[in-house]
Amino acid sequence: MNNGWAKWAPATETTWSRLPADAMALIDVADAHRLAAERARLPQATARILAEPTYSVRNRFRYWERLIRRMEEGWAPDGFYLVDEYVNDLESRDQIDVLGAAEPGLLTGPLGELLASLDHRFLAATLDDGGAELRLQAPRLGELEGLNARWRRVPRVNPWS
Repeated sequence: MNNGWAKWAPATETTWSRLPADAMALIDVADAHRLAAERARLPQATARILAEPTYSVRNRFRYWERLIRRMEEGWAPDGFYLVDEYVNDLESRDQIDVLGAAEPGLLTGPLGELLASLDHRFLAATLDDGGAELRLQAPRLGELEGLNARWRRVPRVNPWS
């Protein structure tokens, strides 16, 4: 199932096609743990049919790249994007860091290069407002203390205001 990833996350798709076996082995282990966690929250009948985790390592990279592409394109085609979706994408990006801390070798080579490129593009597509917009739009986040500096950035073109 493609779901348009070739359009929304072409760099991720290209990188995945050239990952070495040792990186894929680390990803497979991380994805197996994630799949077990996702299945544990589902009714048994639904859990049995879940073949891969929604928040797999690959999907986290896809979500991050899709967010960036949408910001770069001014939220085309419809411009509709909720602040909760932005928060979810930031959380997915944070989880890439968690995975990298657990498996330091994972974010080297092609994946490290991809992540550095995506993060650079994110910085270019956002503005640092000190977290004011997210505190306003998503007060449950609190003061954003302890969160990565990404949480203090907002899209240059704000789709939820």
